[in-house]
Amino acid sequence: MHRIELARCQAQPWKNGGGVTRELLAWPLRNDANASDRDWSVRVSVADITQNGPFSSFPGIDRCFAVLEGEGVELNLPGGPHRQRAGDPPLAFAGEHPIGCTLLQGPTRDLNLMGRRARGRVTLQTARPGSVFDTAALWRGLFVFEAAEVQFDDSSPPHPLSAGTLCWSEAAGRGVPGATTCAPHRGAMHSDASAHMAASPPWRLISGRHAFWLALLPLETPS
Repeated sequence: MHRIELARCQAQPWKNGGGVTRELLAWPLRNDANASDRDWSVRVSVADITQNGPFSSFPGIDRCFAVLEGEGVELNLPGGPHRQRAGDPPLAFAGEHPIGCTLLQGPTRDLNLMGRRARGRVTLQTARPGSVFDTAALWRGLFVFEAAEVQFDDSSPPHPLSAGTLCWSEAAGRGVPGATTCAPHRGAMHSDASAHMAASPPWRLISGRHAFWLALLPLETPS
């Protein structure tokens, strides 16, 4: 189990100057001298959008998006305009689509989950108190924007999580030769890790609001 706090993540400006982003996680970091540090399967970030403009293009990437703070945004999606506000179910779209973003009323802060399509299927769900997240995933996480308590198995006591914390585990890394944790918020995954996945205990959100379940599921996982 790993944790990373939003407050400890450095803000980086967008290439188009439309805001800043804080990367909480880029997973996995492969133990391969020829692999790029950007060769991630999952990326989790929180962005502050300060002006209207396009989203960056990410070919081959699936994206999930939720508004955390502010009045929200209107996104120009392939199917037409869509307004997304805090409290709405997370939105999913393909990273290669040209997405325009218009602020509804002032800056917003948003949660972004990205997954490389060839390596799995990302999912982002609203987590409500009492809800259980029980899935065989390559990677899964819980992001809480406000303080919360979570139980990571049926026998353990609840764990308090401070606001702005991403708690995550790499189910594929257990029992896989060569899979190690490389840094507090980065991990390594064996190339054949999906064949070694172990069942993970269910996670239960005991208390708290403004929380989200995140996961990278195997490609064959049904919707």
